[in-house]
Amino acid sequence: EGILLKFCACDNLIHGLNFFGNSVRLCNTIHIGTKLIHEQEIKKLTPTKIIKARKELFERLKNGEIPCDCQGCPYLEEKEWDLSAKIDTIHVFHWIHCNCGCIYCANKYYTKGKFSDEVLPAENYRLYPILKNLYEKNLISKDNLTVHFGGGELSVLDEADDLINLFLDNNVKEMRLMSSCITYSQAVSKAMQKGHPLVFALSCGTKEVFAKIKRRDLFDRTVANIRRYQQEAGAFKSNTVSRYIIFDRFNNTKEEIENWLNLSKDLGVGFIDLSLDFCGSLENKRGQKIPTEMYALFDFAREKCKELNLDFNIEQFSSQMLERGVY
Repeated sequence: EGILLKFCACDNLIHGLNFFGNSVRLCNTIHIGTKLIHEQEIKKLTPTKIIKARKELFERLKNGEIPCDCQGCPYLEEKEWDLSAKIDTIHVFHWIHCNCGCIYCANKYYTKGKFSDEVLPAENYRLYPILKNLYEKNLISKDNLTVHFGGGELSVLDEADDLINLFLDNNVKEMRLMSSCITYSQAVSKAMQKGHPLVFALSCGTKEVFAKIKRRDLFDRTVANIRRYQQEAGAFKSNTVSRYIIFDRFNNTKEEIENWLNLSKDLGVGFIDLSLDFCGSLENKRGQKIPTEMYALFDFAREKCKELNLDFNIEQFSSQMLERGVY
């Protein structure tokens, strides 16, 4: 254990790494956070640059400097921090290509709405050799690491299997695997069989709405893949999270939400996650009042989950917006 020093910081600043396609940041609070590696450096990203940037950040924090992007953040805390502690939270968001075109997804702004089943590399850098080197340098925790996969879609990232297996081989504590489930992945299934949760966002309960939301007419195939994952996960299938993002058309009805909840129950998922379209809300509705009809949808879902004995949750940023009443 290292020497404890008292200053203002947060767990993400000290222990986190968030890999985006065009930068490396230290948290994923609605895709904001202090940049450790900037856009102009990203194509030449190396473990050495990450280590150097973290050391420089720690020196600034010790001197009382709060990064400008972090100022005012509620997670900042003045206490004793151990700067020798290892990285224990990693977000993997370094690719944007996907195999569906969800109308609410932030990626549509970067991909111009394009999607494909082709397996491709991330645009700017390979993450696997970087993380492997950080593990070899004993900088990543081997008993307390949480990994969040975002993207992009895992099944069309060429190094996805290598990344998943690297984390599994190093005893990752929890690995949250977000996937469209349009394409089956053996590596995702392997992780689920070890207790790591699959997170999928059908955002519908019928094939008609799926085609409108996802812009792909592959509802039956997607549901079949989820059933396969769940069967192979065995006792761990209850770790799976079924997510529904309410868009301002197509799926913003009690009928479709009920269809989704009934399907989720049938699939044997353990957790229900309901969300506002916070990406679109932040861009187009910021400051607008959340209508009472939206609260009614959340209340309906909550009561229906009680009937079905499903664990109901509201996505973190959506919960914050609902509490304050405005987008």
